Amino acid sequence: MDKDNMNKPENAVETNPQTAPSGDKAPRDVMKKSGKKSKKSRMASIFHLKQLRYGSLSIVMTVIVIVLVMLVNYVFGLAESNFAWTIDLSYNQKFSISDATREVVQGLDEEVKIYTLLQENSTSSLNTMLEEMLNRYKALSNNISVQNLDIVANPTAAAKFQTDGNALSVNSIVVSNADETKFRVISSSDLYDYEYSYDYTTGQYSYSKYDFVGEQAVTSAILYVTSDDTPIVYLLQGHGEVSYDSMTHVTDALTAQNYEPMELNLTDSSVTLEAGDVVMVVAPTKDLTDAEYEILKNFLENGGRMYYSSQYGIGGDLPNFEALLGLYGLTVDDGLLVEDVSSSGRYYRQQLVLMPEIALTDEEGEQLDITKGFNSSSYVVLPECQAIRTPEMKQSGIVYTDVLTTSDKAYIKSNITENTTIDKQETDESGKFSVAVAMDKPDYENVENTTRIFVVGNAYFLASESYLNYYDNSTLLISPMEWLVNRDTSVYVPSKSMGTYVMSIPDNTTYQILTVTVIIVIPVVILLAGFIIWRRRRHL
Repeated sequence: MDKDNMNKPENAVETNPQTAPSGDKAPRDVMKKSGKKSKKSRMASIFHLKQLRYGSLSIVMTVIVIVLVMLVNYVFGLAESNFAWTIDLSYNQKFSISDATREVVQGLDEEVKIYTLLQENSTSSLNTMLEEMLNRYKALSNNISVQNLDIVANPTAAAKFQTDGNALSVNSIVVSNADETKFRVISSSDLYDYEYSYDYTTGQYSYSKYDFVGEQAVTSAILYVTSDDTPIVYLLQGHGEVSYDSMTHVTDALTAQNYEPMELNLTDSSVTLEAGDVVMVVAPTKDLTDAEYEILKNFLENGGRMYYSSQYGIGGDLPNFEALLGLYGLTVDDGLLVEDVSSSGRYYRQQLVLMPEIALTDEEGEQLDITKGFNSSSYVVLPECQAIRTPEMKQSGIVYTDVLTTSDKAYIKSNITENTTIDKQETDESGKFSVAVAMDKPDYENVENTTRIFVVGNAYFLASESYLNYYDNSTLLISPMEWLVNRDTSVYVPSKSMGTYVMSIPDNTTYQILTVTVIIVIPVVILLAGFIIWRRRRHL
């Protein structure tokens, strides 16, 4: 046996000198490699931790933002439903409630029920507008409840509100007191004002929805069902006046403002005129009898009120009517008022169609009660008017107010024939004339016995529905009526335009600036912001 082999341990491993590592070189290389791997692993771990940290932070922030948005939305939802706190961004404040309505609703001390007759699941713009509006009413007072009755699905749901004078239809509104013994039906047509236009080529009138007046109608109905006193307006008949049946547009307008219109025939002994009542006379063509004259004379002397309208060229002599007005210094001129051609702001297209000036304040600058419903932008349009005269020497204890006046260049055409021209002649009386006058004779010992008369030298705006709805003509009915009965419970709520506001670019320079800004500047700014954020995150 080889000696060398004899001296080897049994488990010895034979190595090749040529391949054996020299000193510690091999272990150090292994350590270097493992060190590099550890460093990369640590950096990967750190990078992973950073990603995890930023990701977690992003998730937490997202959750917080979502919770905050939900909380803010909930709080504002409560504010809207309980306090009607909303921001109306429509250009004409279409969904806002006026201060006048707020005052009425927040002052309620009894329950008011509002029923809408809307079709369920309808997406019409009217449904949306009514729901928005009535929710604000409900939020303003705990005394208001709102409920929808779908009369399409259940035709008898609102049967208790069906009367001869109240037609129920889809999109109507019913406003009632707590026990539903007093109510008012507002039809869908009552929710709008209509714009009337006249086609001179065809001689036909046309109309379209112009303004939304739903708030005015609902607030007025609330006043009606919560009021114990409803003034009576008697429309005189029997003297060739415009017939009661043909003036539904007038009676509807009065009813909407919480008056009770009634037909009056002075031969009917069952009717008793009382102080504070109003007798309305619209374009009489026949005179009063002596007995009728005495009835109206006694009525006025004991606190009666009268709304008198005349119309040029439709009647004969009316000595008793003239005498009745003459008791208080009022005279209706026989002639026809004409505006001078140079006074373009005081007539509408034709010199016979007047647009008189409306007196808004007295000599001291205080607002006049009789024209409270008008404002500086109001107009009335009255064709073929007569002048109303008052005595130069005013009667003691009587106050006259010129409500409507012409320009100081107007003139009166008298004794008109078919050959008469409307051009001004030297013989024509000219100057500033009154088209409407208010007479007030107060009784300081008993206010209820105060006598008041309003006289207007035009009846077209009352006889014609189209004229009543023209410009602010309807206010010439209601505002003097409020003054006559000395009532201040009506509300004047601005109507909401149904028109669409179109934004337009005023000039080419503005157009170019907007084009460059929107198409170039804004996109470049967004791209730069995105690039900067990307660069910063890339080096995290």
